[in-house]
Amino acid sequence: MGSTGTSSAGNAIRRLTLDLAVLAAMGLVVGALGPFGSDTMAPLPRYAYWTGNLVGGGLIGMAIDEALGRRITTTWRRVAVTSVLMTPLVALFVSGMALAFFGVTADVHGYLALLWQVFAIALPAMAVRALVWRRPAVRVETRTVIAPPLPE
Repeated sequence: MGSTGTSSAGNAIRRLTLDLAVLAAMGLVVGALGPFGSDTMAPLPRYAYWTGNLVGGGLIGMAIDEALGRRITTTWRRVAVTSVLMTPLVALFVSGMALAFFGVTADVHGYLALLWQVFAIALPAMAVRALVWRRPAVRVETRTVIAPPLPE
């Protein structure tokens, strides 16, 4: 494989590393905020829980976003669709995290109640990711030079 393949793989690794760092940072922020009653948890488990949820859920969202990338080219439409599609899968993931951390199993009612909470975090998480990867607008500057006519 030539240098193109190597740099492409390197770019993919750098992009994944940055995505994971951003998701982990968001997990720490959400852990500090302690939403949905998690503020009553001890700090270390709360930060671990939210960071795990944001990274795990974010990876699910990233996979969906990458699959939609070529089909939906408008960034904010893709963020919205990705957030909606990832919510049921991430809610299952969060249910697994709740079982692992608290020994709590969600019934159908609990799962349905969890959907809006997951969406409320998935949408801004995917929006932040879109902002991180957005390309700056192409800016074209033109100048008009007005000079006196040349002598004949």
